[in-house]
Amino acid sequence: MCGIVGGISKNNIVPVLLQGLQRMEYRGYDSAGLAIIQGKELVRVRKVGRVATLVDAVQQLSHPKALAGHIGIAHTRWATHGKPSEANAHPHLAGNRVLVVHNGIIENFQSLKEELIEQGAIFESDTDSEVIAQLLLQALQQPGDGDSGAPLLRAVSRVIKRMAGSYAFVAMDAEDPTTLVAAALGAPLVVGRGAASCLVASDPVALAAEATEAVYLEPGELAMIGVNEVQFFDSKTLSVKQHAWQTLNIELDNLALGAYRHFMLKEIYEQPIIAKTWLATLFSGGDGGVAAASLINGPVAKIWPKVQRVKLVACGTSFYAALLGKLWLEKWVQLPSQVEVASEFRYNSQVVEAGTLVVVISQSGETADTLAAMRLAKQSGYLATLAISNVKESTLMREADLTLLTKAGVEIGVASTKALTAQLIALVLLSLSFNRAPSLLSHTLMQELAALPSNLNAVIQLEPAITCIAKQLYNAPHLFFLGRTTSYPIALEGALKMKELSYLHAEGYAAGELKHGPLALIDTNAVVVALVPSDAVASKMMDNLHEVEARGGKVIALTGLSTDMPSTWTVLKLPLLNELAPLSFLPALQLLAYHVALLRGCDVDKPRNLAKSVTVE
Repeated sequence: MCGIVGGISKNNIVPVLLQGLQRMEYRGYDSAGLAIIQGKELVRVRKVGRVATLVDAVQQLSHPKALAGHIGIAHTRWATHGKPSEANAHPHLAGNRVLVVHNGIIENFQSLKEELIEQGAIFESDTDSEVIAQLLLQALQQPGDGDSGAPLLRAVSRVIKRMAGSYAFVAMDAEDPTTLVAAALGAPLVVGRGAASCLVASDPVALAAEATEAVYLEPGELAMIGVNEVQFFDSKTLSVKQHAWQTLNIELDNLALGAYRHFMLKEIYEQPIIAKTWLATLFSGGDGGVAAASLINGPVAKIWPKVQRVKLVACGTSFYAALLGKLWLEKWVQLPSQVEVASEFRYNSQVVEAGTLVVVISQSGETADTLAAMRLAKQSGYLATLAISNVKESTLMREADLTLLTKAGVEIGVASTKALTAQLIALVLLSLSFNRAPSLLSHTLMQELAALPSNLNAVIQLEPAITCIAKQLYNAPHLFFLGRTTSYPIALEGALKMKELSYLHAEGYAAGELKHGPLALIDTNAVVVALVPSDAVASKMMDNLHEVEARGGKVIALTGLSTDMPSTWTVLKLPLLNELAPLSFLPALQLLAYHVALLRGCDVDKPRNLAKSVTVE
């Protein structure tokens, strides 16, 4: 879950590296570092904390002589091995010669480290990543074996044959200031080229200002990067591989805050625009089911008639989207559906029923557990896999049989907001694509979808009222989020957002489960946030809330009901839709968590211990 950027440029590479780190800071931010070759000198700068701390350190080193070089690598870290410290920060150095920046986990690093120590290697960190640098140094110091290619390329090829686990890393040899070598297996790397430089990074956003074309490394590939060209190789045989370069088209405006205080707030406010953009194609296509199916890339016409059931697999916020998708598929399409957490799916026994479509959902398309689940599904004989992701070029989207792009645009805030809304719209369209729903329900859905952008905007405009509610609960020791039926997954997401952003203890429950245990936790210190849509279970939810109040709990109700509620409750009236009511609750819960976090002095864009793209298991 770390951010890697490296490159060789005709100009000074240092500003490029720092800008790339800043754009990828969502991937990790407990420490950061860079290394360049300046003249004949190797310069390495590492700092604990945010990228801004590294930038300050580089600026201090630049007086009176500017820190400058044409080749370098840089990294922003999210710890897996070793606490945040300068010694554990990347780049890692071996023998004052080999430098490495790494993302992933080397599962056999301990045995490799013990072997290297016996051979005289001296380790400075607690990381698994330093093992790569030490192995590369050892390989470079061994006599050549006659293979063609640059020494560093041959060394990387030898070393990765000894490593178990997942990785993306870039290596630099101080004795060869003309070449970087990148390797990827189970973690993403993208290579870019422009007029003045060739670059490599974990995310194309890091390349956006310098590169015009890109290639995404395939698993088991190496890239040898020079100032004027990039060559690709099979990691085992070192045979040359050919790639067609893709145009890199990233709107830099999406990476700017504009008038907003935080990226999370910006992304909450972008949700109506995303919904409108998403739905334009749907409504221009005439029949809802046919238009929805046309948004899925792959052999839909061949596979769809064979689908008898759906298995949805995801992690975190995407898992809650999957829970709601299951309810919609069964309600609207009468298609039996099941949901599994991706990290459990791959370790559970697989009972493969005929006609099962496996739907894997990941905002980044690089979530390690979700990728592993999809690969297992492909090996296990399921009918097909469908990936729903926000990144068109991600590994998940490249490997799935079918794809559905969520079109949310770049999301910088670690806690997902607009990407989740786009996932839910995608699941609505997935349901419509089967075209099995009764025509009346399809018509109702189309009407509600048409009204969704204005509805989301109306909810967001309630921010002042939500801010007042946040002031009532920002110090609450216990928070409970309750929902029923289709509101239950959204209650789980509301609790997760509160935990992620404010570090308050918050739990989500199906309201009917209160009396089966959680009611024991309700006292005068408890605050209950209830989602009360105007549906068939509204009266049941009201009964549950009276049970909470009877035990001293404070009730905050988000509702579309027009009926009055007890004056002792805090009520936020929402302009809710019917079938799509869960989507209307989302911006209100996101804004609530956002303002509670602000009141508590938390970093809403970069919550502690979390990272955006979870590329390790």
